[in-house]
Amino acid sequence: MVNNEIIYIPYRISNDEPSQEKIKSLSDEGRVILYCIYSMHYDGHKREAYLRNIISCKEPWVIPFVIKALGDYVFEITKLIEVS
Repeated sequence: MVNNEIIYIPYRISNDEPSQEKIKSLSDEGRVILYCIYSMHYDGHKREAYLRNIISCKEPWVIPFVIKALGDYVFEITKLIEVS
């Protein structure tokens, strides 16, 4: 719960990534939401890439996504969080 609101975090998603044009057409907040969701992708390389986009984000609702990534079995992802 963040600011008295429940945050639902998917365990893994397998959706195809949206095109860069679609991502660029989103608002700043929309991009952060997309990055959070895709930081739960089944592909560890994609999880790491999207996590890089949210790791320094100051929005309080991003924190649960970063914390959830700490339990990831991909070493590079936990290392990325450790250094940030």
